[in-house]
Amino acid sequence: MPTASVTELQIRGKTWFRKRNPDTMLNDIEFRIYRALRRSFDYIPRVVQESPTTLLVEGAGTTFADVMNSPAHERLASLDILYRTIKARCDVNRVVNRVLTDEDKAYLTQIQREKLLASVRKRNPKVDGDELVNNYWAYRMMNALGIHNEKFKEAYTETIGARIDSLMEKFGSWRTDNYTRNNVVTADGIVIPFDFNSVRYGLSQMDTATIAAHYVLAGPLAVATEGEQRESALKKLAELEGYDPDDPDYVKAFFVGSIHANGLIAGYRTRECRERRDKIVSAYKRGITSEQEAQAILDEYLALRYAFEDIDYYQSVVAIPINRHLNLVAGRDEIDNLRRIEEGITHNSFGQRMLILMSMPDEVQSAGNDYANRMVANIQ
Repeated sequence: MPTASVTELQIRGKTWFRKRNPDTMLNDIEFRIYRALRRSFDYIPRVVQESPTTLLVEGAGTTFADVMNSPAHERLASLDILYRTIKARCDVNRVVNRVLTDEDKAYLTQIQREKLLASVRKRNPKVDGDELVNNYWAYRMMNALGIHNEKFKEAYTETIGARIDSLMEKFGSWRTDNYTRNNVVTADGIVIPFDFNSVRYGLSQMDTATIAAHYVLAGPLAVATEGEQRESALKKLAELEGYDPDDPDYVKAFFVGSIHANGLIAGYRTRECRERRDKIVSAYKRGITSEQEAQAILDEYLALRYAFEDIDYYQSVVAIPINRHLNLVAGRDEIDNLRRIEEGITHNSFGQRMLILMSMPDEVQSAGNDYANRMVANIQ
């Protein structure tokens, strides 16, 4: 199943985005989610169902990721912004769980498994449906990293997958993809979630950790990484999600959720870097004959640079739970498995960053970095 495509356009002097979903059912689900959210929260972007497979979504502003990657990132480095973001996403997910019908859930589960199976069979044609279900979390991670490795699969299923499954009864829910690029943060701290066509069933902490890990584990926004401060922040997150803040299982689910959800993003962003690199190199080899083509390469390089930075941010909040908090994600007899998992994720994400950049012409990097620096400098 192909992913959605998004193009920017101007309507009466305002920025909107035309989003083409791969089929009518997915488009209808996303539109119903937007419509229900608009009835509940006035900060959700306006949306129009342009066709059975197309939505027009009003632009909301600068994304969390754009600010995070800019000199203005310090305005995000507060627990108040973290709590506002998580509250907004929790509000979204509560609406999602009310909107989805049993038919929706069956459809989403089916197409997600079909898409994953088709992708992993490109690397190992012998994988069947039962094998996929029995090692589901491992195959999702390997697919994101672009690998097939039997030892990695076994280690992941026995350690991370088993922990996820054991915590699912208590913390499982339908959730939209939460990610720094799916949230706008305005200059006055209002958080505006958007993009609701990827809805999955999993630990609710997988949704929370994609933002919160940058505050309580590592990165430019880290403000509560140690001792009582982090413990207090995690209790507040549990409270925002509607759980008992003193439940030790919440913390375990948060760390396991951080490993899985942030590992997926690190892998996907690495794949995105490769794809954008290939497009840039191909265009460069063909020859640049117009200002329009030159601008297209610069825009592609800017997107590559954002993905490049994401790899660093997201890989680091995978490695830290594994290396510093082994007792929360596994027993001592499973440490070898965790080391293999950490090595596999790191090698196939962070370990590829410089190799990708080094394979591009120097003059493309130089011009691209100059352009990216100018664009980032304008973010407030």
